[in-house]
Amino acid sequence: TGTGTLSQLIDSTLITQLPLGDGTAYSLARLVPGTTFEGGYALQRPMDNGNLFGERVGGVGRSGVTLDGSSNVVNVSGTPAMGISPPAEAIQEFKFEAAAYDAQVGHTGAGALDLALKSGGNDFHASAYYFNRDDSRSANDFASNKAGLAKAPRNYYRFGATVSGPVFKNKTF
Repeated sequence: TGTGTLSQLIDSTLITQLPLGDGTAYSLARLVPGTTFEGGYALQRPMDNGNLFGERVGGVGRSGVTLDGSSNVVNVSGTPAMGISPPAEAIQEFKFEAAAYDAQVGHTGAGALDLALKSGGNDFHASAYYFNRDDSRSANDFASNKAGLAKAPRNYYRFGATVSGPVFKNKTF
């Protein structure tokens, strides 16, 4: 079968291998043709629930977001935001549809993101990660050099871990 949908599937391999500026996998939605980002870069951390709502598809914002098939959009003081923003380590894959999506996601005019979390199994799995972005490995930008300004400090540390496995063997994961 074929489809005319303009979309991009980002799987866990791409999420682990591509650079994530502030640790959110949603920044990879910018790779989808037909999308632009017009949000604030200060709110791109995984804990910022508005991090995906800066995506514009055809000039329209506020994409539809689902988490394992259920709506993941909540209203915070009248402003739509993501209900749950899982860390990149917990995401199996996501698909961002920018145009010509079917009626099941037709409640938005700005595209649709369907996120799938990693699932458990009968075996325990664990992972840990640590990312460091230290200013000792950064150069001063052109404008600051020209103005004779010193390099602005930027120290960023991001760490975490995931654990998955059975709650009850062969029944609940």
